[in-house]
Amino acid sequence: MTLTTETPAGEVIWFDDLIDADTRAEIEAEVIEAANRDRVLRDLILTTPILRSAILRAVRTALHFDPLVLLADGWCTAKDIRTACREGGKTDAPIVLKLSSHSIERDIHPAIKVTIGFEKSFDLDVGLSLAGTFDGIALTIRDSKLESVGAGTCALALLVRVAGRPVISRDIKTLDLPPEYRFAQPLALR
Repeated sequence: MTLTTETPAGEVIWFDDLIDADTRAEIEAEVIEAANRDRVLRDLILTTPILRSAILRAVRTALHFDPLVLLADGWCTAKDIRTACREGGKTDAPIVLKLSSHSIERDIHPAIKVTIGFEKSFDLDVGLSLAGTFDGIALTIRDSKLESVGAGTCALALLVRVAGRPVISRDIKTLDLPPEYRFAQPLALR
């Protein structure tokens, strides 16, 4: 499935808008199942329905991120990109780099912490690995900062781990990137 993104300048692509309801429900179910493995936390969830809602709200919040910003970290740390920018010279003009097909994978570990009163606290170990396979894209860099990515496609895949155990692995969508997807804040090359 391909999603065409007609993104006006300044509008963000949110990851939680890209996943379907079944995938979101499966992620939420796996996190609740992990919480249920802890006897004390399971008893609290059963006796305090609002706690289950709070956990699910935390999961939804963790899925609300810009996938291109997360994956752009791969470009910001790539030695070849930094070298190409240095060779481009010191001008105020932007440097446009056309990249060949490549993949980037980044992990995030959202903090999902359940606190009951002042004494009880539980951490739910959730990890998300997002992979993007890019084809036909161009990066715009100015003053050693990544300003935008444009054109081409990005196929997204997600791996969810709970307590270190992979529980969901899915191809999410292939995005047709707009001619220029500007980052809200330029990202420093490092």
